[in-house]
Formats: sequence, structure tokens, C-alpha cells
Amino acid sequence: MQVIMVNQFIDGARRHARWSGVAPLLRRAGITPDLADQVSERDAMLAALRGLSPRQRACVVLRCYGDLPVAEVAAVLGVGEGTVKRYLSEAMSRVAVRLSSAEADSGREQGDVDR
Repeated sequence: MQVIMVNQFIDGARRHARWSGVAPLLRRAGITPDLADQVSERDAMLAALRGLSPRQRACVVLRCYGDLPVAEVAAVLGVGEGTVKRYLSEAMSRVAVRLSSAEADSGREQGDVDR
């Protein structure tokens, strides 16, 4: 039984090593990310952040972009942790609504172009 397990492990390691060497060669060369999409997504996110109150924006930036825990965000802003959580919850709801409407608008624009 132990010999079977060892052989299975060795076969799996060989298979993984072989696939790791071949996988990059299988990627299609013509695929590159569209920079216009990246710029559009960034603009939509910045517009959504501009729609927040200054406190909400500060909480989102410190928490999501600064990668600070809630306790540190609260300490930086001089408010309680519960307040930070409330600001984050409200902000994320507002950002989600704005981004979904921006996505719907861009879908309508693309549909107009395709016709």
C-alpha cells in the first residue's frame, strides 16, 4: 500500500513538472488586455468613490487600498470600529450601485456600436 502511495505521488509530481513547462507555450500570443477597458473601469471606480462622503471615502481607501484592518482605520480616523464598519457598509452599497449602473451604461453603448 505504501509503495502505491509513493508511486502515485511521484507520478503526480512528474506530471505537474511536465505540465508547468508546457503550459506557457500553449498560451495564444495574440491575447493582450485591452487598455481601454482598464481605463474605463478605473474611471468608473473613481467616479463611484467621488460619490461617497469624505468619511466613507477615507474608510474605503484605508481599508481596501491601504489594506488596513478595521481597528487601524478607526484609529487613523479617530472614530469607533463600529462607525468604520457602518461607513464601509454604506460605501460599498453605494459603490456597487454606481458600478452596476456604469456597467449597464457601457453595455448599452457597446450595443449601440454593434448595430
